[in-house]
Amino acid sequence: ELENRENLVLVAVEKWLERVGGDRGYQIELRKAIPPMSGLGGGSSDAVSALLAMNELSDNQLSNSELKELAAEIGSDCPSFLDGGICLAEGRGEEISPIISSVTDDLFGHEIFLDSASATDEEKYQKGVELIVSRAQNQIDGLLQRNNLDGLVGLTRNPAWKTDHENGDSRGFNGLSWGNGGLSAVAGYPHITIPLDYVEGLPVGVSFFASAWEEAKIINFAYAFEQENSFFPRPNRDKN
Repeated sequence: ELENRENLVLVAVEKWLERVGGDRGYQIELRKAIPPMSGLGGGSSDAVSALLAMNELSDNQLSNSELKELAAEIGSDCPSFLDGGICLAEGRGEEISPIISSVTDDLFGHEIFLDSASATDEEKYQKGVELIVSRAQNQIDGLLQRNNLDGLVGLTRNPAWKTDHENGDSRGFNGLSWGNGGLSAVAGYPHITIPLDYVEGLPVGVSFFASAWEEAKIINFAYAFEQENSFFPRPNRDKN
């Protein structure tokens, strides 16, 4: 892939050499984990990683501000990868200001994830995942087979709730809390939800789910129900 002249890693190398000079060669191995063209900044972060690596190896290192200037020539979002944490991007994306507060530090510090990953027994983790998935699949398949059913129907989720910035989400609305569909997500089985009705002025949905590879079946169920129920809510723009 590095033979592609449009690859941002090659663009970064060329711009680096134009700025710093020298005849030093670089051997770069690129392993992409983020899907190309997914909008997640995979190519931009690759380019900035190349810049940082070359800067580290160089006898003529650039300052952070100079690196940001160079990164902005590669791509609008590239400068944001030079600073860790949350940042505000302005201009066309190249004007970066860090957002620092106790809230962002508490919510977005990644150390706990690194500690968790280092303490994880990969083999036990994979076995645990397989066990949870198989149990979810068995629960759905068992209900369908024992009751000779083509699909399952249930209320999707309770109405939305207001976010409590001090105590966190209650995941309930005036004491009302229910949910179906999560089991399908764990099992990897198809699930579709459509609007059902209002509960205390807020719309709730109804879920249709079934076994593996039965997407067409539940889409037909959902469409037929939707036409019969004839409930097509429109957003209420009243801030109160």
